[in-house]
Amino acid sequence: MWQEEERLGKNPYRERYISEYRSISGECHRYIDPLRCSDFELRRKSFFLEDILNASFLGLLNVVESRTIPGIQECRSVDEKPRVTLAVMLAVSTLLSGCEQPAAPSPNTVAAKVGDDTISEFELDRAVARLGSMSAADAAEARGKVLEALIDQHLVSHAARNAKLDKLPEVALAMQQAQRQVLVEAYMERLFKDLPQPSDVAIRDYYNRHPELFAQRKLYRVHELELQLAAGRVAEVEAQLKQSRSLAEFTDWLGTQGIAVKSGEAVRPAEKIPASMLAQLVRMKDGQAVVVPMDAGRVSVLQLLDSQAQPVSFEQARDAIAQLILGGKRKTLLEAEIHKLRGSGKIEYASGFAPAEPAAQSGKP
Repeated sequence: MWQEEERLGKNPYRERYISEYRSISGECHRYIDPLRCSDFELRRKSFFLEDILNASFLGLLNVVESRTIPGIQECRSVDEKPRVTLAVMLAVSTLLSGCEQPAAPSPNTVAAKVGDDTISEFELDRAVARLGSMSAADAAEARGKVLEALIDQHLVSHAARNAKLDKLPEVALAMQQAQRQVLVEAYMERLFKDLPQPSDVAIRDYYNRHPELFAQRKLYRVHELELQLAAGRVAEVEAQLKQSRSLAEFTDWLGTQGIAVKSGEAVRPAEKIPASMLAQLVRMKDGQAVVVPMDAGRVSVLQLLDSQAQPVSFEQARDAIAQLILGGKRKTLLEAEIHKLRGSGKIEYASGFAPAEPAAQSGKP
């Protein structure tokens, strides 16, 4: 769980919200991007887009770069000054599926044509809006660069189709998945649009009910052992931990029992710790160790090395709490909607692909 150190951001509550909302939507969505985009000036936006590219388009680039595409050399003359990187060009298309939407001009207003394809002013303005708020001068500069990026995207897309890359099974599958994702996000957008913002009373109540995350927030330095363990042996492991004089002695005993162990040490703020672990840590003293069952076949042994108080005031936490509450409402609403859709939909599993029954999933010693 904690074997790899992760960067602690300036605002961990914003990061917690982002990770929790991603767990609902699976993608960067309109409620997240403005928080992220607004941290960057225009001159740094390309680096942000490069990050998106690395995450979203690596597979596509591998396909493209591994093949010669007829006609790609004719996309730009060799002496023409490049206006924007390929990374920015492709990343713009990713940004089209998220963030806040601008006031739209007529979709029929043409900004440019690439062969028989048309890039509308509506498409251009949507793409520029994904970069977040900026000055008029920066917006004007971005508008020109984004238009060139969209033109280059069309050119590369045409070259890829001429090379019949869209017929490759992996590319065709990726295109189908991208189309489904756009529809999913549009459906979620409509599903969530009427959710009210949390009241001040609800935000204050959340703050008061979670002192471990706010008023009594701490940084915890923890040594963790992650065990692959059958559920029937948890009590045995707990008894041995109490008898052992040190964690090293306990680890040696695990070795004699043939129990697989991963060991690591990490520093985490309270909001980065799973609730089941945090509930144990807030009651522990330095040096104390405890067994925390995680999921089927996995158990965590935590030893608290030390902790440091880092409280967060209500005003500091207000916005993040509001987003957490709203995220919880979205999750509940989405789960109910999926349950309804599953109930009304026709789902047939092929042999060997049906989900296991709950009793079989729980595992037996």
